[in-house]
Formats: sequence, C-alpha cells, structure tokens
Amino acid sequence: MTASFQAAQARAAARADADARAFADAPPSPYLPVKRNIKRKGIECDTLCVCCRRLDEDCAHLFLRCKEVTKIWRELKLDNIRNRMCQAQDGKEAVQELLNLTERDSVQHCGKLMKEKTERPGLMWQAPIGDVLKINIDGAYHAAQRKGGWGFVVRDRSGSVRGSGAGVLPCVASAIQAEAHACTEAVYAAMTWGMVNVQIESDSQVLLRAIQSNDLDLTPEGVIYRDLRVLLQLNFNQVSFSFAPRACNNLAHCLAAYGASRQDSRLHWSESLPDDVRVMVASKFAEPGV
Repeated sequence: MTASFQAAQARAAARADADARAFADAPPSPYLPVKRNIKRKGIECDTLCVCCRRLDEDCAHLFLRCKEVTKIWRELKLDNIRNRMCQAQDGKEAVQELLNLTERDSVQHCGKLMKEKTERPGLMWQAPIGDVLKINIDGAYHAAQRKGGWGFVVRDRSGSVRGSGAGVLPCVASAIQAEAHACTEAVYAAMTWGMVNVQIESDSQVLLRAIQSNDLDLTPEGVIYRDLRVLLQLNFNQVSFSFAPRACNNLAHCLAAYGASRQDSRLHWSESLPDDVRVMVASKFAEPGV
C-alpha cells in the first residue's frame, strides 16, 4: 500500500468522521419542511402525509412509518435498520443507527440501492450467475483538456462490492482510449486479487468489439487491445463480456469521474468504495430516470 494511498484514506476518513459528527449533532426535525413543522411556524396547511393521506406528516412518519415508505425499506432488505430507527428516542439517536453501520454494511446497502433503484428490467444492473464476478468499467474523457479518468467496480451475484478502483489519466487522446485504460486497470486488479472467473461489462460497444476480435488492432489503441487479450487468456479460467447502457453502469461512471478529479494515477479499494463515490451514487439514486 503506497504512502499516497494511505494519506488519501486518512483524509477521506477524517472528512467522513467530521461530516458524520456534524450531521448527528445537528437538531434534525425543527428545520425539515415537513407539514407538522410548517404548521408549528404559524402557517396554516393540511398536515396529512402526502403519500398515505392517513396520519400527520412529521419526520418519523415520512421517513420511517408511512406504509408507502415501509414498502421501500422492505424491498431494499433494510427493514431491520428501519425498525431500530423507529425505536430511537429522538432524531439524533435514529441518525446514529445509520452512522453505526460498519463499512461493509454501508457498501452492501449502497449496492442494493443501485440494484433495486429502478423497476424497468432493461435498465437495471444485472447480477452475474454462479461464482462469476462482474467487473463494470468506464472511462471519462475531457476533450478540451486532453485528460480523463478511469474507474471500475467488481460485484458478486448478491450485488456486494468485492473491489473497486479509480485513477486520473493526465494525457489521453480519445474516449475509447480512456475506456481501454479502464479495462486494463480492472484486469490487472482482478489478477492481483486472485479472481479467475469474471464477466467484463462496459457501456462501450466499440471497446467490447475490439477486445473480442482483431478488427481494431490497427487503430492507435490496437496495442492495448492486443495486450488485454493476452492477459485475459493467460490469467483467467473463464471470461465473458456484456454490454450495458449507461443507466446500468452508473457506479463505474461515478468512479471514473472521481478518478478524473484526483491527482492519483491509481487507487484501489478491496471490498469497498471511496466515501466521495458513495455520495455521488446516492445523488444519482435520487435523480428521476437515472
């Protein structure tokens, strides 16, 4: 583990710890514009919950007890956490239940959100079958600056993150070159972690075609494609490829954007995700139609 990686981990942990303490110590409910709080400020309004229209809308009801909301917690298999939050004495104690989650639990729940975020079968991440690990890759490219980034995430059939990586590309010629670098970094990381049965998934059909054939070997990126084919043939028992639209590749996309924003050429996280990427994933989860 490099000194720069350890320093980056320490900075991220310090930021996350400070944010968590500030969030937990803040007085939560009086400042959230739920209907009960609005009425307490002297504004006349209907206080019934906008979702179920059965009980008054306060923070506990809107986030935890509304029958429509409980369906979401249950579908995400997070009902045990909701029950513990419901038993809390106040909002601060309820938030503390979330902050007490271990890093592994947080990663697993983040994966569940990404997996369950949409009911449209064609626009959701599909888990691999059996003991195969799926590697989603993506590259970021800024044409004006001629720089970019790469990112990948490895997940198993339960959606749990088994590893991830990101890094900056200070000089890159094209979007497809950024995608090829992302695939190379993912393959090397999978080799290091001892993964032998993998499925590589990308939102670039050109890249998938280039890796599986020699049609594009005479392009500027041809040497990368040839090296990839050799690495995959010599170091893995089983390799398959699949195409996914951008909506199914959001986690890798967030990692590529994170890599492009950093100064580090290579960052790896074993069975984890960086805190900044978790925030990006959560914001994308909140966007309709993403």
